Amino acid sequence: MVIHVHTGTVRVTLKDSGAYPHDVVIPSLHLRSPSVTGDPGGTVVRFRVTFARPGRYAFHCSYHASAGMTGVFVVS
Repeated sequence: MVIHVHTGTVRVTLKDSGAYPHDVVIPSLHLRSPSVTGDPGGTVVRFRVTFARPGRYAFHCSYHASAGMTGVFVVS
């Protein structure tokens, strides 16, 4: 997954729609979001990420990265 954003602060919303927990980890920013719980529709997590500089910022779900839940923020 590729998500294009501009530099600055970005608001991210995770909404659970399945039976398993999920989160977002951005290693280069030393950021790990709170987890959505795995209770379908029962959890929404909102957090902010500040991208100070343009670039590519890889992210993944710490629970499911090996299953391909990975992506990159492309910041311009």
